[in-house]
Amino acid sequence: MKRLFWVRKILLGLALIFLVTNLANANSFLELKQKANHAYKNKDWDSAIKYFTEALKYKKGDGLTCYALSYAYGKKKNWSETIFYAKKAIEFNFKLNQAYLQLGWALNEKGDYDEAIKWMKKAIELYPQENKFYRKLTWAYKKKGLYNETIEMAKKEIELKPDGKWALWAYNDLGYALLKTGKYDEAITACSKAIEIDPNYLPPYTNTGDSYREKGEYEKALKWLNKALSLDPKKANIYHNLGLVYAKRGKSYGPQAIKNFKKAIKYNPNYTEAYAGLGMVYAQKEMYNKAIENFKKAIKCNPNSADEYVKLGFVYGLKEMPDEAILEYKKAIAINPNHALAYYHVGVIYYYKKQYKLAIKYCDKARELGYSVRPALLEALKPYRK
Repeated sequence: MKRLFWVRKILLGLALIFLVTNLANANSFLELKQKANHAYKNKDWDSAIKYFTEALKYKKGDGLTCYALSYAYGKKKNWSETIFYAKKAIEFNFKLNQAYLQLGWALNEKGDYDEAIKWMKKAIELYPQENKFYRKLTWAYKKKGLYNETIEMAKKEIELKPDGKWALWAYNDLGYALLKTGKYDEAITACSKAIEIDPNYLPPYTNTGDSYREKGEYEKALKWLNKALSLDPKKANIYHNLGLVYAKRGKSYGPQAIKNFKKAIKYNPNYTEAYAGLGMVYAQKEMYNKAIENFKKAIKCNPNSADEYVKLGFVYGLKEMPDEAILEYKKAIAINPNHALAYYHVGVIYYYKKQYKLAIKYCDKARELGYSVRPALLEALKPYRK
């Protein structure tokens, strides 16, 4: 009996210790959360992170605390930690919709669009009527260049929220994706809807101008791009797009094109496309050294842009420098092994260098990737296929 009495006493003591410890932990957790919430309200993100992190030590599986940490890290643009704690919040509370939004935002900002798409699809399964998840998904598809999917998601957004800022963004992205898929009239219509919602929102003006440029209606393109410029006279991409309009109008508009591309570079000194635009105009004017200089600047701004190497290779070709041209085309292929145009140009040069086996190899690869190789070239290579 005495032994049983002492066993009970020990168990009771242990239970009391456990209870006291838990109460102390609970109090510590609440105190830290209060400090964290105070910092949170004052936008003191470093202190908020400190206290929320300490609070998690006492309650490791608290989804709301993980979400709060994710939000605070997001405010500091620390995307890796934002993503980590958003995923933790979802792990502990898989229906915490704000955590999915935070995760989608951070993944898009980090440029991890495949992950953003995967997680936003999961969120939509849980919340099929929440337009904000479609917004994040639209953005990821747009950034990946998946324009048909962008169109589909933007339309779904508009169906769920036909008015206000969400519809504004959706109509603009819809217009952009329609422009990229060659549906210029539909793009113009979608952009006009965005402008109706907010006449001071700049992107649909540039998308409208670009649509008219692609239609070959240059005066209308200039009109819309100048409207965009009136909203923001220091916006580099508007000057770039104006430069493209003038460049497409032909050699006589070269000075206006050059002026606008240089203005774009003034406001954004690392504007790859503006340097490439200058290179294109100088090549049209047969000023090949200046064209090469500007394409090299474009490549310096973005060494991973295969298109710029192709353009540089083309200018070397015009200068009758075939070996230099081949080198640049092969750099483009190293960056993008599916760049059909680069394969085609290499094939053409090898043909003129009378290296027919290599010409066949590169022309066949271009055709395999969907490029329409000139029938005359294919015919000229036939005798060398034996």
